[in-house]
Amino acid sequence: MKKITIILLVCVAQISWAYGVSPDLSQAVRKAVLSAVAENASLQTAHEQSVVPVTFKVRELLDSPDATPQTLEKSCTAVRIADQYLLASMACVGLEKTVWRFVNEPEGPAIRELNVISREVMSVVVEPAHFTIPQEAIYTNRDARVILIRWENHNKPMVEQIGPLPIANLFVPKHPQELKNIFPQPLVNHRYYFSQEGRMVHAAQMSEVNLPEGVFLVNWKWVDAQTGDPVFGVTQDQQEFLIGFNVTEPDIQSPRSGNRFAFFSAGTVEFLRRNMAKQSFAQISPQIADESHFNETQNQ
Repeated sequence: MKKITIILLVCVAQISWAYGVSPDLSQAVRKAVLSAVAENASLQTAHEQSVVPVTFKVRELLDSPDATPQTLEKSCTAVRIADQYLLASMACVGLEKTVWRFVNEPEGPAIRELNVISREVMSVVVEPAHFTIPQEAIYTNRDARVILIRWENHNKPMVEQIGPLPIANLFVPKHPQELKNIFPQPLVNHRYYFSQEGRMVHAAQMSEVNLPEGVFLVNWKWVDAQTGDPVFGVTQDQQEFLIGFNVTEPDIQSPRSGNRFAFFSAGTVEFLRRNMAKQSFAQISPQIADESHFNETQNQ
């Protein structure tokens, strides 16, 4: 319906401009055309369409009295960054080295802080395709705080459901403190409020960049984002970049709310270079930008 509206508006605009319709009407039509085109273009943006829900199956071993491994299913999100690759946050499976859990003690159940001995990603289910990606196609990096997920071209569910999604550009700052100036109002893709199904996007405010921790804070009026939620930056000329993931520690199997997002680094790029197929990394390399990208754009 939107496409039909745009076509009709364009036709009306051409008639009004060609036959000298009143300037006020012509200007109004011109504005309507530009508005409709912009609205239609916004429907094709990565910050809305490249984000998919995923569920990681994680084997976790804690330093508890019984020391029994648990298999947990941790819901999260991932973003399409290449033809056969998704990127997610390592926070989806957990980054903290200690956790609070109920334990059975001689005196009865109690809450104790336990050391994490190991966490191993066994598989991931990509929800739109309802397809399970095996362990050997999942690459993790705790230092870079990202997870890379690969699928094969013969994987029909993934090709049909994930293949048409737009590929997100990546922004990897050389000077992270500039993030607040470059993307003062980032877009956060998060779950609908009030437990509704699906996802939505909100413009937020970047309030602080913490260099030692490698994170920036993103706030808005109503609610924080959740574990693994992606955040995008949009430039004045509508170029769009994935700039980070929410790194709030999950609550066992459920995402938790928080406003801390990890930005990407040279370590992120090196991790991708080492684990992606050479051809795939070569294809996305032009889509990885830093501050110099904006200097070049301004000088053109």
